[in-house]
Amino acid sequence: MSIVVGIESNIVDGAEPKIIESIDELNEIEPTTEELSKLEHISDRIPLSVWLIVICELCERFSFYGISGLFQNYIQFPLPTANDTQPGALDRGQQTATALTMFFRFFAYITPIVGAILADQFWGKYKAIIVSCVVYMAGLIILLLTSIPPSIDKGVAFPGLIIAMVILGFGTGGVKSNVSPLMAEQYSRTKPIITVIKGKRKIINPSVTMQSMFNWFYWAINIGSLSLIATTNIEKYHSFWLAYLLPTVAFIAAIVVLIIGRNQYIQKPPSGSLIIRAARVTMTAIRMRRKLGKQPDRPDFLDYAKDMSSESDINEQETDSKLSNNEFVDDLKKAVRACRVFAFYPFYWICYNQFGTNLVSQAAQMNVGEFMIPFKIIKTNRTLSNL
Repeated sequence: MSIVVGIESNIVDGAEPKIIESIDELNEIEPTTEELSKLEHISDRIPLSVWLIVICELCERFSFYGISGLFQNYIQFPLPTANDTQPGALDRGQQTATALTMFFRFFAYITPIVGAILADQFWGKYKAIIVSCVVYMAGLIILLLTSIPPSIDKGVAFPGLIIAMVILGFGTGGVKSNVSPLMAEQYSRTKPIITVIKGKRKIINPSVTMQSMFNWFYWAINIGSLSLIATTNIEKYHSFWLAYLLPTVAFIAAIVVLIIGRNQYIQKPPSGSLIIRAARVTMTAIRMRRKLGKQPDRPDFLDYAKDMSSESDINEQETDSKLSNNEFVDDLKKAVRACRVFAFYPFYWICYNQFGTNLVSQAAQMNVGEFMIPFKIIKTNRTLSNL
């Protein structure tokens, strides 16, 4: 709590000056160590801008899962005949369908690196998201227009799909890499404070608030992924173009929410990409290793990128710059070591992605009956179990 003390003088009346105490509007009191351990920690009020971002993420994930879950059948099988209930369109076979679907998943998860660099180095997160949404929308429109029956009959559906996949990959990469960091920036409190709710003293904890924000964020992702239930039934009982139309409409809602809330968001200017800085450090390490050869005082490869102190470092600013660079090199070394935990992730995702590729093809060969639900809905069991 901050208290401002002022002295008011009444010169006309010749009265004695009096002390006025005005309490800060926020009236924030930081808890003691004892209070931190005993009082209940609760979440702060979540800002409106966070809820807008959560809605945007829900719509984006609705679109992503809604379209990507249809690719295997769309590519592999031909258009169904009067007596055929198997959905399909392009008749390119299982191998092509699996390869393209896996390519799209891979591409969509590698492009966030590009999106992060553009946001941190040039545009800022909000602008990067807006530009990515425009790209995303272009991909959805191309996919939709090339999936209508006249486009399939004229043979433009397959090249249109490939073009749409590439565009959608860039779009989702730009959104995915910046939405959650933008949401984290919307809450600025850094220290816990005491509040009174219904006569009880409680602690508003920024960590609990941030946890609550991201809980809602990942709820939105899981709820959005349930779009697969709708789109797979639409592809089975109506058509692919209508199934693609639903995610397209949902994504329009994401863009509308972003634009409407543009004045609500806390937007920080770009401060430089750590990815670019890490790349420069790596190149410096390679160059210095070749120049100096093996040095006993540099046990790690990245140590060759460090600025070593010398007697000529009489400039304090120059010394601080070298220390900052050395600290970044040490942090980069820790990050590289920590990435070892991801070594087995590719094997997991290869197996997991079979749900949307080869297992879909296998299910198409099974006698599931006329009124059985589409197999790809089984993939939503993971989402339902999370909920």
